[in-house]
Amino acid sequence: MCIRDRPMIVDMSTHSFRRSILSDLYDASRLIDKLDNIHFFARPMVANDMKSSLMLDVNTAYAALVGTSKHVISSVSDATNVKTVHELCLVIAGSHENFYERPFLSLNINHVVPPLRFDTESCKVLIEASRLGFPVMVNTFGQMGASSPVTIAGCLVQTNAETLAGMILAWLANNDVNAIYGARPMVTDLRTGGMAGGSGEQSLLTAASVQLAQYYNFPNSTISGATDSKLPDNQAGYEKALNLTLAVQTGANLITQAAGTQAGLMATSFEAYVVDNEMLGAILSSGKQIEVSEDTMSLNTIKNVVEGEGHFLGQSETFKRMSTDFVYPENADRQAYEAWVANGEPNINTNAKIKVEELYLNSIWDYKNSPFLSKFNPLVKEQRYGADLFYFARGDKSNLAADKFSNEIRVLLSEHSGNNKRLAVDKIMVNGLKALEAQGFEIKEGEELTEKARSIKGHDEILAMRCASAACENSVYLMEQFARNNVPKEQVSEDEIWAILHAENIKRGGEWIETRLLASGPRTNPWFQECGPRIPKNNEIIAFDTDLVGSYGICVDISRTWWIGDKKPRPDMIYAMNHGFEHIMTNMEMLKPGVSMEELTHKAHVLDPIYQKGKYGVLMHGVGLCDEWPSITYPDGFIEGAYNYPLEEGMVLCVEVLVSPENGDFSIKLEDQVLITSYGYENLTKYPFDDRLLGN
Repeated sequence: MCIRDRPMIVDMSTHSFRRSILSDLYDASRLIDKLDNIHFFARPMVANDMKSSLMLDVNTAYAALVGTSKHVISSVSDATNVKTVHELCLVIAGSHENFYERPFLSLNINHVVPPLRFDTESCKVLIEASRLGFPVMVNTFGQMGASSPVTIAGCLVQTNAETLAGMILAWLANNDVNAIYGARPMVTDLRTGGMAGGSGEQSLLTAASVQLAQYYNFPNSTISGATDSKLPDNQAGYEKALNLTLAVQTGANLITQAAGTQAGLMATSFEAYVVDNEMLGAILSSGKQIEVSEDTMSLNTIKNVVEGEGHFLGQSETFKRMSTDFVYPENADRQAYEAWVANGEPNINTNAKIKVEELYLNSIWDYKNSPFLSKFNPLVKEQRYGADLFYFARGDKSNLAADKFSNEIRVLLSEHSGNNKRLAVDKIMVNGLKALEAQGFEIKEGEELTEKARSIKGHDEILAMRCASAACENSVYLMEQFARNNVPKEQVSEDEIWAILHAENIKRGGEWIETRLLASGPRTNPWFQECGPRIPKNNEIIAFDTDLVGSYGICVDISRTWWIGDKKPRPDMIYAMNHGFEHIMTNMEMLKPGVSMEELTHKAHVLDPIYQKGKYGVLMHGVGLCDEWPSITYPDGFIEGAYNYPLEEGMVLCVEVLVSPENGDFSIKLEDQVLITSYGYENLTKYPFDDRLLGN
């Protein structure tokens, strides 16, 4: 069972929809790779950040292939791109013969615009794909009552003719092509004109399409599992279960849209993948034939129980089949009521969200061993050690090390740069600078070049940042649970609370923490006090700023403030929290490519006068390997001409606020890490804000 081709993605934290991008596709492939009841992977969404059809087609296939070891079904929008995707496959297979013998990528092709009209470009794709030996899924999508007749029988007649026409075209191009009968008629809600993918009529239509394929003895593919619900809720559950059960019972070979789909095939939910995977396990189990034999009728076991203990729990047969004959859910709840309450009253959606985060952390692509490296990525041609000019290591002979270093630089540049003597330097010790100047180099300022180059994050850097963010937020969650369980007892220090974050970050591949910015109660004002031996009291604020270097060496810089206690926070605390939340959310809404950094300063949300003196040093700042360029200040810290640059796609900014009342006894510190995208921004920080401080 599988999923494919939806243009939006559902944010797990906010349940809002946004445009999907290539990194989402890669994340989906990694997720599906770890879900046992989804047997192949087809693109679940469109990479809207790709600039051309070639970039879209090749990167879609590439992202799927590096993310999962399961069979991949992709698509190609332009016939001229089919050959390039084929070349990508040959890099893995080693030869055309190897790929044809065991193809690991199929192409999904919608060759018809119903009713009964060929799509010229799609037909060209079908012909070229068939000629090159791709397995092709020949699909038709007539919508009953709209682009096909309103009756089920009439819709099937038209759909069958359209599908057979496509299969004939594929066989004319290559008589040996593996063509799959992909009739996918859909039902229209005649009240609105929209699709009714979760209807009972859809279940019947799908089952009939499968039976038509079986009549011709064709391998078949069908859609099932579509739901009209926007979120993974009760409606989604019953609609998907109804359709999928009938498709399985009918004997469908390949079922697409079986997991993760929402909103009538228009959105993808990672949370739904996990929920649906568990549902698919149960449905697939229901489709098995009942084995009837002397062994399975258990006559001897029945005799032993009747003559013995009176129950079957202790029988060897029961124990033996416990792990082979049953499907046990991991996310659905089967606890006793008392245990469920004691464990925080979890539901399947909250469990699924945790599962997604866990799978991401433990499913990272090892690019070093990728079969694509030799063709699609440059190999490392040369390796050099850095210069060690520290007095600690070189003592009174550091000048000799500097001279050796400068000579290596001279030889390197003479080999690659001719007579060029200009050299940009980012950071260097004085002895190294003097040695380079003695070689005749014209030293230029290199810090600006380095900072601006680092400010634009590449694809792999963004993936690494997502991993680091997930690791950080899981660590923060454990720190919060520790604090909420222990602070009311007034028996743990700020140091002990912070130690949870540090230890959990290390466990998840993190490296170190730049500061220890955590304070409690009145120590939060003024801000910038590191954690210490103070014992936080019940009914106090705890505020922190992570400033950690997480997995893959990427910095994650987020801040949260919590109220911990059995009383409500004071009204002035609730107001300050909401004011701070409004501040960063308002400022975040300004973020998009082309907006000037000066504009961000001058149009930023204005803090109340009582918070002005204690406000943070910056509105936003870049982040990557550490805090990076740019530093976007408040208007009173603005320097004319210092940051006369626009935001660009690929930048990552930390948007933050410190709401600290003058002469007050508390502060609110909030900060999110935000990616600038082609369409605006994406908030990479998913960790929730404290509901009690928000007044909820």
